[in-house]
Amino acid sequence: EPPVAAPADAGAPVAADGGTEPPALANVLVGKGTLMQCADPPAGDLKPSKCGEHGLDPIVVPRLESTLGGCAAVASVAGKLALSLDLNFKSRAIKVLAGKGSATTKNGKRDDKAIEPLLSCVRASLKELLASESAPKPEHARYVLAYPVTITALAAAPAAPAGSVEKEKATTGVATVQVDTAIVRDAPSTSGQPIGRLSRGTKVSTIGTSGNWFHVKFGDNDAQEGWIFRTNIGK
Repeated sequence: EPPVAAPADAGAPVAADGGTEPPALANVLVGKGTLMQCADPPAGDLKPSKCGEHGLDPIVVPRLESTLGGCAAVASVAGKLALSLDLNFKSRAIKVLAGKGSATTKNGKRDDKAIEPLLSCVRASLKELLASESAPKPEHARYVLAYPVTITALAAAPAAPAGSVEKEKATTGVATVQVDTAIVRDAPSTSGQPIGRLSRGTKVSTIGTSGNWFHVKFGDNDAQEGWIFRTNIGK
């Protein structure tokens, strides 16, 4: 997909595969972590005062912010999460829970069911982190940490100038995402709000075109629709 603003995107974060990291779907702010306990299994748990400095915040906090901000499930979600992370750096096992005080809305209505898909994104990201060669190597094997998370919607994109968007032409067919991550927007323009991300190989139904954009339906039973730039999909 073309850059939203050419000069600014020159400094966009680069994903591990060498591509440009997709833009965030929400603003996510993660606070300083609170160490609950540590351990060296099979030995028992140690109190925080016995754990020393873990030094994990500089790694975990940015990871949580980028993961949750880019998680497709975060679109239209706002609220707070009291995240509990149980990380075992030796066995590479993880547990991610949302504790008391977690509450989310979706499309402006209270919907705590929106929390679990967000936790799934975090679990997948942390599993990838612990499995990588660059995984942290703290003093103890296992740490349990709590992080406060605040999720807010992105500011609305400015409306496109009148006449700048070509009239939609109807089309039918099935297309396949050809890039690692395709951004789905709510309008056929880079100023359109991101409403989802689709991974390589995902099938979408095309229902229209406007300039260099395809109007598509996607998701379970094609329940969602949006716009994808033409070079991101192929028939």
